[in-house]
Amino acid sequence: MISLIEKMQVVVEMLDSAGGIYLWQFDGNGMLIRSSATDTIIQSLFMKNGGSEKILWESACETRYPTIITDDFFLTWLIVPHRIENNLLGVWIAGPVFSSHFSESYLLGALRKKNLADDRQFVPISFIEQIPVIPHQILIHYAMLIYRLLYGENIAWSDILLESHKEETEPSAEGKLYSELDEYYILEREILNAVEQGNIHYVHPKSTLAVKVSKISNEGSLRQVKNTMISSITLVTRAAIKGGMTVGAAYSLCDYYILASESCGNATEVYSNWRFCLQDFTQRVHDIRRQNHSDLVNRCISYVQFHIYEPLTVMGIAEQIGYSKNYLGSCFHNETGKNLTQYIMEQKLELAALRLKHSSKSISDIAHEFGFESDSYFAAQFRKHYGVTPSEYRR
Repeated sequence: MISLIEKMQVVVEMLDSAGGIYLWQFDGNGMLIRSSATDTIIQSLFMKNGGSEKILWESACETRYPTIITDDFFLTWLIVPHRIENNLLGVWIAGPVFSSHFSESYLLGALRKKNLADDRQFVPISFIEQIPVIPHQILIHYAMLIYRLLYGENIAWSDILLESHKEETEPSAEGKLYSELDEYYILEREILNAVEQGNIHYVHPKSTLAVKVSKISNEGSLRQVKNTMISSITLVTRAAIKGGMTVGAAYSLCDYYILASESCGNATEVYSNWRFCLQDFTQRVHDIRRQNHSDLVNRCISYVQFHIYEPLTVMGIAEQIGYSKNYLGSCFHNETGKNLTQYIMEQKLELAALRLKHSSKSISDIAHEFGFESDSYFAAQFRKHYGVTPSEYRR
């Protein structure tokens, strides 16, 4: 019988032929066992001093499924944990790669932020050119292969996790203010939820890129925006698959918009392409979902999405779309398996939960934002849905 190490040696050869992708093996305690990497720059600069090893290890400890993660240097890694039940036996990591072409100036800028670009640790352009450019779609195939070798079973594309590591900011002196990243995270989750639900009424905020656009002044910054958008396009693709798009159709569209991003000459063009991408995916999911419901239920769902920040009742919605309360409620339940009141509450509470975790708004302000009649009613509904109070959820 062929041993796991022998199987992985075949993977090493495949990765090497793909452009020189390294494969790293760690034991269950995070100690490096072996690596196909022959250049010590990667291990000393990125894995150790740069903190990437810690980021990758923390990600591996959280799940059994493969993860594709982008670190602080915009280097991308594939992580596949090896578990038996809850015991972590080891971790296999492939990388680093770039998801698209980088300039040396940008990477050196990232190194300087980590104080890793002094004369003794200068990274020559020849080293940067050796790091292969591998799209996420190719890494997904490698993830499926390694998972199969480790567990003897197949994995779906949608099971593979995608993460982009962002540096944490220091908390304020008062310890109560949330970072700008948390506010950005809320927008990101709202956008992905809108795509997954096919919510064409959601207004994608310009603020997701406005700060970056205003600061574009050199090649490195433009490269950073492009890579941020490429990662975002991949996340949107996965949201669309969850929303009902077929894997093939979604990733074909993903490839199209990634190539379009690469051809952009400035940040404004990148942003425009991003907007078209969001609208396109959202509309396609919307059209797919409409096929599964009657026109009446589709109109009802659209009304809830458009007026989610307002007080909503079944009676009020029925009056707006011209049907009786009982008839509308019956049709909605028959087609979705949920009563309309339950659906409205779930939609409001999911957005409220994001605010609680990733904003500095008070619980009272959040309750008011989503049209709850009182703080106590909001707290009661939240506890009924999540099993904890809003205050406990926020901790």
